[in-house]
Amino acid sequence: MAKLNQGVYDPSKSSADIAGRPASGFGPEEAIRTERFTEEDARVVAGLHGDFAFEINPDKSGSIILTLMQNADYNTFLDSLRASKTVFPASTKITHNITERASATQAMIGTAPRIVVSQNQSFLEWTIICGELIETRS
Repeated sequence: MAKLNQGVYDPSKSSADIAGRPASGFGPEEAIRTERFTEEDARVVAGLHGDFAFEINPDKSGSIILTLMQNADYNTFLDSLRASKTVFPASTKITHNITERASATQAMIGTAPRIVVSQNQSFLEWTIICGELIETRS
């Protein structure tokens, strides 16, 4: 029987660094998320007679999505990067019983958040697009 890794997840050990500045003001749900634009690293291509080949996907582009509280000062910093169309490095680190990291040497703000007004605290979702998003788990 396989032994299950047991650990404690502490969201305060999660972090993001955008253009050399640590992010702050995270929302409560899915505060830091990464996504590859093309999820598969490789695929198999089968020929008519059963011959096959593995095809490696060279596309490593993706995004880092940050959900911040509407009143977080960090929104102003991200908006200044968006307005200036700055290219910057970005990274995330999520630590629990394993450490998950994502990093990009060249990223920029891809989508500015919608502005929402409601009776309760709203959250802004920033999409940071990355030319090459490198994800590791250790």
